[in-house]
Amino acid sequence: MREERNRSSNIVLAKTRYRSEKKRKKVRREVAAAEQVFDRTPHQHERVRAARTRILAVMFLVLCIEAAVALFSSPVFAVRKVHIIGLSGLLENESALTRQAISIKAGTNWLLAPSKRIEQRVKNLPWIREVSVTRSLPADITVKMVLREPVITLQSGSELFEMDDDEVPIRIARTEKAQLLPRVEFTGLDTPVIGHRLHSLSLKTIIDKINSDNRNIIDKIAKIDIDQNDNICLNMKDGIRIIFGPREGWQEKIALANRLYKFESNPSSRFESLNFTVPSSPVCVLKDSKKSTVDPKPTASAKL
Repeated sequence: MREERNRSSNIVLAKTRYRSEKKRKKVRREVAAAEQVFDRTPHQHERVRAARTRILAVMFLVLCIEAAVALFSSPVFAVRKVHIIGLSGLLENESALTRQAISIKAGTNWLLAPSKRIEQRVKNLPWIREVSVTRSLPADITVKMVLREPVITLQSGSELFEMDDDEVPIRIARTEKAQLLPRVEFTGLDTPVIGHRLHSLSLKTIIDKINSDNRNIIDKIAKIDIDQNDNICLNMKDGIRIIFGPREGWQEKIALANRLYKFESNPSSRFESLNFTVPSSPVCVLKDSKKSTVDPKPTASAKL
């Protein structure tokens, strides 16, 4: 194209060969001006191509907007079903509150379903340990939960709570659980708030160890007391009190308790209480067989 333009310019200049110098200069100026105008003006095909590109871009943008509006507003993409996994084991009122926290308004778009908000609402329930909310095709929402499992019952004042291994009171203790789970009484403690974690090193030690230590001795415990100074005392089912003191040295102290019940067929007939605060020097208070068994008073202390 540029070659044709140059050839036509040369032909025009060739025709001025026999004209005066003044006329030749004028023609050259006109040819140069025409070339400049030609260089500044795009070719017709380029203008058409650019206009076509702009039109296609606008049409594509409009199409995307319409598709987005249809996707987010059409009832075809509304949530069809909500699957809830992990409700078994909850009380009736807890199950109802959990379903209420998961409820999604009818007609909610599948892509716009507030999964994070649902997850936070469910996680705030005291009996929920973990929760995940996922979308699945065609237009379903799946809520999967892991429940908190009680490992002890915590007594504070007149209230008895089920508590998991994260020190979180789950609910008021059910009768069947209160009979099966070890009981811990926390004296000097404000009434726990259900769903709010307690922070007690002694309580955490008991929870961590109670399921891993020898079940023979654990099953003999009627109640565990923790005072306001975090000192531990085991109240055995046969009436013996075993003072552990601070939580440090739990392994040695529980080993001494195991040893006591292993070598004594009926330790409650001999011992009133035992003090394992210093495991290397345990002390026991013996019962006086000559005194009345109605109100026994310790009369002697001896090394275990």
